[in-house]
Amino acid sequence: MSNQALAQDDEGLLSPFLRKRRFKAITSHIPLGSVVLDLACGSGQLRHYLTPDCRYMGADRSSAASAALGGQFLAIDLARLDAFAEVDRWLPLRPQVIILTAILEHIGDPGALLAACSTLLPPQGLIVGTTPHPRGRFLHDAFARCGLCSREAANEHETFLGHSALSAAAVAAQLELFVYKQFLCGLNQVFVLRKGPRS
Repeated sequence: MSNQALAQDDEGLLSPFLRKRRFKAITSHIPLGSVVLDLACGSGQLRHYLTPDCRYMGADRSSAASAALGGQFLAIDLARLDAFAEVDRWLPLRPQVIILTAILEHIGDPGALLAACSTLLPPQGLIVGTTPHPRGRFLHDAFARCGLCSREAANEHETFLGHSALSAAAVAAQLELFVYKQFLCGLNQVFVLRKGPRS
């Protein structure tokens, strides 16, 4: 998982445009008034796209959001084995929605990450996120080489997940793939996973 989320957000000419499109895709699936936990939140910019009645919390290795979020921010390396237990102890409110923006492609075992997220959610809680589609990998890598996208982010990609791989990761985490849509001409995907009553 990236240690330089803020730098990656701003690196590359297309990065601000892509970030905005991801945030809009995500927030269209967040119910009004939700308690939202944004994992690997970078500078916490997603909060500006939420409706005013949502409660926002963020966690990231970078402390870029700490000044803006204060007690609603936890500085933590989510790749640590005990990270989710620490997040659970820290949470000021139980999240109804967990956000994973452009994270799964940086994870060796996406199903394990989703299962860890599920432990923080109540029944019927949601995980909403984005991940690039495999068909976009060549284009993304080419854009990164010429400075249009983040070179660092491209170098950290472990796998690009299509619909079937996302479904398999959800099943491994005992989650339901509730919504799946492609955007940006099919080069990116937004997904909503729902926790069942006994998962």
